[in-house]
Amino acid sequence: MNPARENTPSLQEHRRVLEEKIFQIDTKWPEFRPLLEALQKIGESLAGHETVVDLGRYYVYDGTCLFAPYFSKAKHYLGADCILPNWKEVYGYQRWMVEGQRLIRVRPEVVTDITRLPIRDGVVDWVIIPNIVEHVDEPEMMFREAFRILKKGGRAFVFAPHIREEHQAPYDYFRYTRFGLRHLFEKSGFDVESIAVASGIFDVLSKTTMLALEYLPPGKQKIFGFFFNRLLKPLLWKYDRLYRENRVPKVKECPMAYLSFLRKH
Repeated sequence: MNPARENTPSLQEHRRVLEEKIFQIDTKWPEFRPLLEALQKIGESLAGHETVVDLGRYYVYDGTCLFAPYFSKAKHYLGADCILPNWKEVYGYQRWMVEGQRLIRVRPEVVTDITRLPIRDGVVDWVIIPNIVEHVDEPEMMFREAFRILKKGGRAFVFAPHIREEHQAPYDYFRYTRFGLRHLFEKSGFDVESIAVASGIFDVLSKTTMLALEYLPPGKQKIFGFFFNRLLKPLLWKYDRLYRENRVPKVKECPMAYLSFLRKH
């Protein structure tokens, strides 16, 4: 057996790193669990003739397309590293998350502005926009580009935050409601198949409590953090799973993020 192949990480190992090290779905960010599950289902649904374009900021992970292995069945996978103006200054600033990890390393095929994709009209079956939309200052242009490159009947998947702290300043521009997302999608030409919550209000309460702990002095932070992590956080996460179905009108939903499936008619 080829030793090089023996040392190649498996898809299972790759997923474990995403879940435990990068997205920390069991300890910090449970809203990313539905994201990873959705990407897995899309990848498994491929018949083998599709072209998939994955739009992300993978330069921050040392130029690693985190989700490429999910789409190994695609005829052609194109990872697009969507740069920001200061990308050379921050290249690899989250390298520590991928260093020494059992990841399947796939490099971006293109480095580009997400609002000006170097891809021909109507040639793509799937556009994946997994965790970048809040960092795009012209979101309508991004969605119009996604619509442009899709074939008729092609589909897009979008993960967008609703509640989250400001991060990666100063390149953090927007938060989206389901109604704002629908407006942008339809204005860009898409038919909206579904917009679903990635978590519920109890996850929001857990997340904001974790952020609030950072404002405490170190001593109190350690004490309150211990009780929160041991007692309150597991209870809130349990409630978030139990009471995900909103018992109040949809206009009062308060999730961490939304997952959207779109189609080009």
